[in-house]
Amino acid sequence: MINRKRKICKTCGHPKLIFSHGNCLECSKKSYKPLRRTPIKNKGNTYSKERSLNLSQTDTFRKAFKYWGGKNFLTDQKENFNLLGPENFDHILPKGRFKYFKFYIKNIIIISFDAHYVKTHGTIQDLENRIKEHPEENWRKFLDFMIILKLEYAEWIKDHKNEYKL
Repeated sequence: MINRKRKICKTCGHPKLIFSHGNCLECSKKSYKPLRRTPIKNKGNTYSKERSLNLSQTDTFRKAFKYWGGKNFLTDQKENFNLLGPENFDHILPKGRFKYFKFYIKNIIIISFDAHYVKTHGTIQDLENRIKEHPEENWRKFLDFMIILKLEYAEWIKDHKNEYKL
């Protein structure tokens, strides 16, 4: 144990072990004041930015679900909207490159999670393996519709060139 010298406390004047700012432990406790808590201001019925984005995303997915009749784009199998998550919806044309079609309902389709992952993050070899393993998925339909959407996008850009300074 460390030998500590007793010193004279600034507040009470007794020789004691110094705790903080020249005061003994008892005097330090007396002078300590807790921080004042400021009340949290009520902002009313406002949504955070993240929450509002999630609401619009859900609404967009619901519209796409109704547009496609609740069917998986690749297999034409009926899906239940309540069981689908964001990973079950995919953009045919990438959101970054075709930014004006990001919320275009025709561009958002319903596919399985595995197919979405392979399309988005996989290599060409992964996609070829997926096509061999799942012959029920119609990737030709996907590619044909992608070409149709690219033509629609080019036409849209041509029509709206002056409005958006493209």
